[in-house]
Amino acid sequence: QWVLAAKNIGTPPAVFSLSYGWQRNITVTGCSSARLQLLDREFQKLALIGISVIFASGDAGSGYQDWCSPVEEGYTYEQSQTHVRYNGKIIKIVEVEDNRPCCIACQTTKGCYSWEILSLAVNGVATNCTLRGKGHPVFEYGWNAGLGPIPTLRPSWPSDSPWVTAVGATRVVNNNLNIPQAASTDFGSGGGFSWFYPRPTWQQTGEVVAFYNNKSLYINQTYSGSPYQPGVYGNGRATPDVAAMGQCAFVQGQFSCVIGTSLSAPVFAALISIINMARKEKGKAPLGYLNHWIYSEGGNIFDDILDGTSNIDRHGVQKGSGWRCGEGWDAVTGFGTPNFPKMLASALALP
Repeated sequence: QWVLAAKNIGTPPAVFSLSYGWQRNITVTGCSSARLQLLDREFQKLALIGISVIFASGDAGSGYQDWCSPVEEGYTYEQSQTHVRYNGKIIKIVEVEDNRPCCIACQTTKGCYSWEILSLAVNGVATNCTLRGKGHPVFEYGWNAGLGPIPTLRPSWPSDSPWVTAVGATRVVNNNLNIPQAASTDFGSGGGFSWFYPRPTWQQTGEVVAFYNNKSLYINQTYSGSPYQPGVYGNGRATPDVAAMGQCAFVQGQFSCVIGTSLSAPVFAALISIINMARKEKGKAPLGYLNHWIYSEGGNIFDDILDGTSNIDRHGVQKGSGWRCGEGWDAVTGFGTPNFPKMLASALALP
Protein backbone atom coordinates (compact mmCIF):
# COMPACT_ATOMS: atom_id res chain seq x y z
CA GLN A 1 0.00 0.00 0.00
CA TRP A 2 2.84 2.39 0.80
CA VAL A 3 4.50 1.78 -2.57
CA LEU A 4 1.27 2.40 -4.45
CA ALA A 5 0.58 5.56 -2.46
CA ALA A 6 4.11 6.87 -3.05
CA LYS A 7 3.86 6.22 -6.77
CA ASN A 8 0.51 7.97 -7.08
CA ILE A 9 1.41 11.19 -5.26
CA GLY A 10 1.13 14.12 -7.67
CA THR A 11 4.65 15.37 -6.92
CA PRO A 12 6.30 12.66 -4.83
CA PRO A 13 9.41 13.24 -2.70
CA ALA A 14 12.62 12.44 -4.55
CA VAL A 15 13.96 10.35 -1.65
CA PHE A 16 12.30 7.85 0.68
CA SER A 17 14.02 6.29 3.69
CA LEU A 18 12.45 3.18 5.22
CA SER A 19 13.52 1.44 8.41
CA TYR A 20 11.70 -1.84 8.54
CA GLY A 21 12.33 -5.34 7.30
CA TRP A 22 12.35 -9.05 8.07
CA GLN A 23 15.72 -10.74 8.53
CA ARG A 24 14.38 -14.27 8.56
CA ASN A 25 12.64 -16.63 6.15
CA ILE A 26 10.01 -14.31 4.70
CA THR A 27 7.78 -17.18 3.57
CA VAL A 28 6.76 -17.97 7.16
CA THR A 29 4.90 -14.65 7.27
CA GLY A 30 2.58 -15.91 4.55
CA CYS A 31 4.06 -13.59 1.92
CA SER A 32 4.17 -15.65 -1.29
CA SER A 33 6.89 -15.52 -3.93
CA ALA A 34 4.37 -13.97 -6.33
CA ARG A 35 3.70 -11.17 -3.85
CA LEU A 36 7.42 -10.59 -3.35
CA GLN A 37 7.87 -10.23 -7.10
CA LEU A 38 4.88 -7.90 -7.31
CA LEU A 39 6.35 -5.61 -4.67
CA ASP A 40 9.72 -5.71 -6.41
CA ARG A 41 8.10 -4.55 -9.65
CA GLU A 42 6.56 -1.63 -7.76
CA PHE A 43 10.00 -0.69 -6.42
CA GLN A 44 11.22 -0.82 -10.01
CA LYS A 45 8.47 1.60 -11.06
CA LEU A 46 9.56 4.05 -8.37
CA ALA A 47 13.12 3.83 -9.68
CA LEU A 48 11.94 4.45 -13.25
CA ILE A 49 10.17 7.68 -12.26
CA GLY A 50 13.31 8.98 -10.54
CA ILE A 51 12.68 8.20 -6.87
CA SER A 52 15.49 7.03 -4.58
CA VAL A 53 14.27 4.30 -2.21
CA ILE A 54 16.67 3.70 0.68
CA PHE A 55 16.24 0.86 3.16
CA ALA A 56 17.90 -0.01 6.46
CA SER A 57 19.82 -3.23 5.85
CA GLY A 58 18.80 -4.82 9.18
CA ASP A 59 20.28 -5.03 12.67
CA ALA A 60 20.92 -8.79 12.94
CA GLY A 61 24.23 -8.91 11.07
CA SER A 62 24.39 -11.97 8.85
CA GLY A 63 20.95 -13.08 10.07
CA TYR A 64 22.49 -16.20 11.61
CA GLN A 65 20.00 -18.79 12.87
CA ASP A 66 21.06 -21.82 14.89
CA TRP A 67 19.44 -25.12 14.05
CA CYS A 68 15.96 -25.25 15.51
CA SER A 69 16.32 -21.76 16.96
CA PRO A 70 13.33 -19.47 17.47
CA VAL A 71 12.83 -16.89 14.77
CA GLU A 72 10.75 -14.68 17.03
CA GLU A 73 12.35 -12.38 19.56
CA GLY A 74 11.79 -12.73 23.27
CA TYR A 75 11.92 -16.52 23.43
CA THR A 76 14.49 -18.72 25.14
CA TYR A 77 15.33 -22.30 24.39
CA GLU A 78 17.60 -25.14 25.41
CA GLN A 79 18.72 -27.78 22.98
CA SER A 80 20.10 -31.30 23.17
CA GLN A 81 20.79 -33.86 20.52
CA THR A 82 17.21 -35.06 20.28
CA HIS A 83 15.00 -32.34 21.76
CA VAL A 84 14.65 -28.59 21.97
CA ARG A 85 12.92 -26.84 24.86
CA TYR A 86 10.98 -23.87 23.48
CA ASN A 87 9.24 -21.63 25.99
CA GLY A 88 8.49 -24.55 28.25
CA LYS A 89 7.45 -26.88 25.44
CA ILE A 90 9.53 -29.86 24.33
CA ILE A 91 10.09 -30.08 20.59
CA LYS A 92 11.10 -33.55 19.48
CA ILE A 93 13.39 -34.24 16.54
CA VAL A 94 11.91 -36.99 14.36
CA GLU A 95 12.96 -38.68 11.13
CA VAL A 96 11.28 -37.65 7.89
CA GLU A 97 11.95 -38.08 4.17
CA ASP A 98 15.04 -40.16 3.47
CA ASN A 99 16.02 -40.23 7.13
CA ARG A 100 16.56 -36.49 7.28
CA PRO A 101 15.42 -35.14 10.66
CA CYS A 102 13.10 -32.23 11.14
CA CYS A 103 11.41 -30.64 14.12
CA ILE A 104 7.80 -31.68 13.65
CA ALA A 105 6.46 -32.92 16.96
CA CYS A 106 6.18 -31.67 20.52
CA GLN A 107 4.94 -32.80 23.88
CA THR A 108 4.21 -31.04 27.16
CA THR A 109 2.88 -32.17 30.51
CA LYS A 110 -0.41 -30.53 29.55
CA GLY A 111 -0.78 -32.37 26.29
CA CYS A 112 0.44 -31.95 22.75
CA TYR A 113 0.81 -28.48 21.31
CA SER A 114 -0.34 -28.09 17.71
CA TRP A 115 2.32 -27.37 15.06
CA GLU A 116 2.00 -26.91 11.33
CA ILE A 117 4.76 -27.67 8.83
CA LEU A 118 4.94 -24.66 6.55
CA SER A 119 7.65 -25.87 4.21
CA LEU A 120 9.78 -28.91 3.59
CA ALA A 121 12.17 -28.25 0.73
CA VAL A 122 14.46 -31.03 -0.50
CA ASN A 123 17.12 -30.00 -3.00
CA GLY A 124 19.14 -33.21 -3.02
CA VAL A 125 21.61 -31.92 -0.45
CA ALA A 126 19.63 -30.45 2.41
CA THR A 127 16.14 -30.57 3.84
CA ASN A 128 14.74 -27.40 5.35
CA CYS A 129 11.57 -27.28 7.34
CA THR A 130 9.75 -24.34 8.84
CA LEU A 131 7.24 -24.75 11.64
CA ARG A 132 4.55 -22.51 12.99
CA GLY A 133 2.58 -22.64 16.20
CA LYS A 134 -0.67 -20.81 16.83
CA GLY A 135 -0.29 -18.83 13.63
CA HIS A 136 3.17 -17.44 14.40
CA PRO A 137 6.51 -18.28 12.76
CA VAL A 138 8.64 -20.31 15.14
CA PHE A 139 11.37 -22.51 13.74
CA GLU A 140 13.56 -22.76 10.70
CA TYR A 141 15.74 -25.84 10.51
CA GLY A 142 18.17 -27.24 7.98
CA TRP A 143 19.85 -30.62 7.78
CA ASN A 144 22.78 -31.51 5.57
CA ALA A 145 23.23 -35.24 5.00
CA GLY A 146 26.45 -36.43 6.61
CA LEU A 147 27.28 -33.14 8.35
CA GLY A 148 24.34 -32.68 10.67
CA PRO A 149 22.27 -29.58 11.30
CA ILE A 150 23.25 -26.39 9.45
CA PRO A 151 22.52 -22.78 10.32
CA THR A 152 21.04 -20.33 7.85
CA LEU A 153 22.15 -16.77 7.10
CA ARG A 154 19.63 -14.33 5.71
CA PRO A 155 19.86 -10.65 4.76
CA SER A 156 16.96 -8.37 5.53
CA TRP A 157 13.99 -8.17 3.18
CA PRO A 158 13.04 -5.94 1.39
CA SER A 159 16.42 -4.21 1.53
CA ASP A 160 17.69 -7.06 -0.67
CA SER A 161 15.55 -5.89 -3.57
CA PRO A 162 17.83 -4.77 -6.41
CA TRP A 163 15.61 -1.69 -6.88
CA VAL A 164 16.39 -0.18 -3.49
CA THR A 165 19.60 0.95 -1.83
CA ALA A 166 20.51 -0.91 1.37
CA VAL A 167 22.41 0.95 4.10
CA GLY A 168 24.45 -0.80 6.79
CA ALA A 169 25.82 0.76 9.96
CA THR A 170 29.13 1.94 11.39
CA ARG A 171 30.38 3.39 14.68
CA VAL A 172 32.95 5.93 15.81
CA VAL A 173 36.04 4.24 17.28
CA ASN A 174 37.21 5.49 20.70
CA ASN A 175 35.03 8.60 20.33
CA ASN A 176 37.53 9.91 17.79
CA LEU A 177 36.07 11.36 14.60
CA ASN A 178 39.54 11.72 13.09
CA ILE A 179 40.22 8.00 12.68
CA PRO A 180 38.45 5.48 10.42
CA GLN A 181 35.09 4.18 11.59
CA ALA A 182 34.33 0.50 12.17
CA ALA A 183 31.25 -1.68 11.70
CA SER A 184 28.66 -1.46 14.46
CA THR A 185 29.08 -3.72 17.50
CA ASP A 186 26.04 -2.91 19.67
CA PHE A 187 24.09 -4.70 16.93
CA GLY A 188 25.04 -6.40 13.66
CA SER A 189 25.17 -4.39 10.44
CA GLY A 190 22.79 -6.41 8.26
CA GLY A 191 23.92 -7.92 4.99
CA GLY A 192 24.48 -11.02 2.90
CA PHE A 193 23.17 -12.63 -0.27
CA SER A 194 19.47 -12.66 -1.11
CA TRP A 195 17.52 -15.92 -1.16
CA PHE A 196 14.93 -14.38 -3.49
CA TYR A 197 16.51 -11.92 -5.90
CA PRO A 198 19.31 -12.88 -8.31
CA ARG A 199 22.48 -10.86 -8.42
CA PRO A 200 21.87 -7.87 -10.73
CA THR A 201 24.20 -7.06 -13.59
CA TRP A 202 25.89 -4.23 -11.69
CA GLN A 203 27.03 -6.76 -9.06
CA GLN A 204 28.20 -9.50 -11.41
CA THR A 205 31.72 -8.13 -11.86
CA GLY A 206 34.19 -6.23 -9.73
CA GLU A 207 34.29 -6.03 -5.98
CA VAL A 208 31.18 -8.03 -5.07
CA VAL A 209 32.53 -11.01 -6.98
CA ALA A 210 35.99 -10.48 -5.44
CA PHE A 211 34.46 -10.50 -1.96
CA TYR A 212 32.36 -13.57 -2.69
CA ASN A 213 35.46 -15.47 -3.80
CA ASN A 214 37.58 -14.34 -0.85
CA LYS A 215 36.84 -17.06 1.69
CA SER A 216 39.22 -15.47 4.22
CA LEU A 217 36.44 -12.94 4.88
CA TYR A 218 33.95 -15.71 5.76
CA ILE A 219 33.42 -16.61 9.42
CA ASN A 220 32.65 -20.29 10.07
CA GLN A 221 30.96 -20.99 6.74
CA THR A 222 32.46 -24.39 6.00
CA TYR A 223 29.22 -26.33 5.95
CA SER A 224 27.79 -27.57 2.68
CA GLY A 225 24.34 -26.56 1.57
CA SER A 226 24.62 -23.01 2.87
CA PRO A 227 23.17 -20.27 0.70
CA TYR A 228 26.67 -19.22 -0.31
CA GLN A 229 27.54 -22.18 -2.47
CA PRO A 230 27.80 -21.33 -6.20
CA GLY A 231 24.63 -22.25 -8.02
CA VAL A 232 22.50 -22.28 -4.88
CA TYR A 233 22.01 -18.85 -3.31
CA GLY A 234 25.48 -17.36 -3.55
CA ASN A 235 24.49 -15.60 -6.75
CA GLY A 236 21.80 -13.61 -4.97
CA ARG A 237 21.62 -9.83 -4.76
CA ALA A 238 24.27 -8.72 -2.25
CA THR A 239 23.70 -6.22 0.59
CA PRO A 240 24.38 -3.70 1.99
CA ASP A 241 25.37 -1.28 -0.75
CA VAL A 242 26.81 1.38 1.55
CA ALA A 243 26.92 2.25 5.24
CA ALA A 244 26.60 5.29 7.50
CA MET A 245 26.79 6.16 11.17
CA GLY A 246 24.35 3.91 13.01
CA GLN A 247 25.73 3.51 16.52
CA CYS A 248 25.50 6.84 18.36
CA ALA A 249 25.40 10.15 16.52
CA PHE A 250 24.90 13.87 16.98
CA VAL A 251 21.16 14.58 17.10
CA GLN A 252 20.21 18.26 17.22
CA GLY A 253 23.68 19.13 18.45
CA GLN A 254 23.71 16.48 21.20
CA PHE A 255 25.67 13.23 21.13
CA SER A 256 23.06 10.50 21.50
CA CYS A 257 23.40 6.72 21.49
CA VAL A 258 20.46 6.03 19.21
CA ILE A 259 21.42 2.84 17.41
CA GLY A 260 20.43 0.79 14.39
CA THR A 261 20.38 0.85 10.63
CA SER A 262 17.15 2.76 11.27
CA LEU A 263 19.56 5.61 12.04
CA SER A 264 22.09 5.04 9.26
CA ALA A 265 19.49 4.79 6.46
CA PRO A 266 17.96 8.27 7.03
CA VAL A 267 21.47 9.72 7.50
CA PHE A 268 22.40 8.48 4.04
CA ALA A 269 19.03 9.59 2.63
CA ALA A 270 19.61 13.11 4.00
CA LEU A 271 22.92 13.33 2.14
CA ILE A 272 21.22 12.25 -1.09
CA SER A 273 18.59 14.95 -0.54
CA ILE A 274 21.30 17.59 -0.11
CA ILE A 275 22.95 16.40 -3.34
CA ASN A 276 19.59 16.61 -5.11
CA MET A 277 19.21 20.21 -3.95
CA ALA A 278 22.65 21.03 -5.38
CA ARG A 279 21.74 19.37 -8.68
CA LYS A 280 18.48 21.33 -8.81
CA GLU A 281 20.42 24.58 -8.49
CA LYS A 282 22.28 23.60 -11.66
CA GLY A 283 19.07 22.74 -13.48
CA LYS A 284 19.53 18.97 -13.13
CA ALA A 285 17.09 16.28 -12.09
CA PRO A 286 17.31 14.33 -8.81
CA LEU A 287 19.62 11.32 -8.79
CA GLY A 288 16.72 8.86 -8.69
CA TYR A 289 17.75 5.21 -8.76
CA LEU A 290 21.14 5.15 -7.02
CA ASN A 291 22.68 1.73 -7.45
CA HIS A 292 24.16 2.09 -10.94
CA TRP A 293 25.92 5.26 -9.79
CA ILE A 294 27.09 3.70 -6.50
CA TYR A 295 28.57 0.63 -8.17
CA SER A 296 30.19 2.56 -11.01
CA GLU A 297 31.98 4.84 -8.50
CA GLY A 298 32.51 2.49 -5.56
CA GLY A 299 35.54 3.44 -3.53
CA ASN A 300 35.95 6.70 -5.44
CA ILE A 301 33.19 8.32 -3.37
CA PHE A 302 33.07 6.17 -0.21
CA ASP A 303 35.49 5.62 2.65
CA ASP A 304 36.25 1.93 3.00
CA ILE A 305 35.55 0.26 6.36
CA LEU A 306 38.15 -2.37 7.24
CA ASP A 307 37.32 -3.12 10.88
CA GLY A 308 34.39 -5.24 12.02
CA THR A 309 32.30 -8.36 11.44
CA SER A 310 28.65 -9.30 10.93
CA ASN A 311 28.43 -12.41 13.14
CA ILE A 312 26.53 -10.28 15.66
CA ASP A 313 22.81 -10.32 16.41
CA ARG A 314 20.54 -7.33 17.09
CA HIS A 315 21.46 -7.44 20.79
CA GLY A 316 25.22 -7.29 20.22
CA VAL A 317 25.72 -10.98 20.95
CA GLN A 318 28.35 -12.77 18.88
CA LYS A 319 26.91 -15.53 16.69
CA GLY A 320 28.35 -18.49 14.85
CA SER A 321 28.71 -17.31 11.26
CA GLY A 322 28.99 -14.13 9.24
CA TRP A 323 31.54 -12.04 7.36
CA ARG A 324 34.49 -9.77 8.01
CA CYS A 325 35.01 -6.30 6.63
CA GLY A 326 37.58 -6.21 3.84
CA GLU A 327 39.02 -3.96 1.18
CA GLY A 328 36.41 -2.70 -1.26
CA TRP A 329 32.82 -3.90 -1.06
CA ASP A 330 31.91 -6.33 1.73
CA ALA A 331 28.72 -7.84 3.16
CA VAL A 332 29.08 -5.88 6.41
CA THR A 333 29.33 -2.22 5.32
CA GLY A 334 29.09 -2.33 1.51
CA PHE A 335 31.45 0.18 -0.11
CA GLY A 336 31.73 2.03 3.20
CA THR A 337 30.65 5.44 4.44
CA PRO A 338 29.97 8.53 2.32
CA ASN A 339 32.82 10.86 1.47
CA PHE A 340 30.45 13.73 0.93
CA PRO A 341 32.68 16.13 -1.01
CA LYS A 342 33.56 13.35 -3.46
CA MET A 343 29.94 12.20 -3.67
CA LEU A 344 28.77 15.72 -4.40
CA ALA A 345 31.41 16.31 -7.08
CA SER A 346 30.57 13.01 -8.77
CA ALA A 347 26.82 13.65 -8.66
CA LEU A 348 27.14 17.14 -10.08
CA ALA A 349 29.19 15.78 -12.96
CA LEU A 350 26.34 13.49 -13.98
CA PRO A 351 23.88 14.66 -16.66
